[in-house]
Amino acid sequence: MSWFHHTKLDAIREDRRRRREVAEVVRNNIFREEFYATNISIIEETVRAAKREDDVYAEYLGETIPEHMRRAIEAEIIMWMTLHDLLFRPPVTEDQYPELCRKLRPFIAILIDLLHAEEEMMSSPLVRHYLKLVDTWRAEAVRVHP
Repeated sequence: MSWFHHTKLDAIREDRRRRREVAEVVRNNIFREEFYATNISIIEETVRAAKREDDVYAEYLGETIPEHMRRAIEAEIIMWMTLHDLLFRPPVTEDQYPELCRKLRPFIAILIDLLHAEEEMMSSPLVRHYLKLVDTWRAEAVRVHP
């Protein structure tokens, strides 16, 4: 039985949607300032999933991932790894956690915007538009980095 093109695109879209949902859960935990409600293994699996996407895209669709998508995923990976390191390395004390959460709010908002754009990229013919957005978010993430 063949695995058709549309089904492969759906699988990639679903992976992107899942990563966005993880980011939204992290955002909610950060807004509620729930001390260590975020599970380190979920963040680590999300990083691995984002890192695999370039290879998955090539394997499923038989071509390299477009430049705007590749740059978005690179920015996403950097942001996930930054978030991971800020939350878990070194562990933050319970007293320091509310301040860290306040500093992380703009950062996680940028990550979620980026993930929404990645989902849109799967069905949009725009390239330069997304390249500009990714570059803007990347610069903004550096600016608001806690």
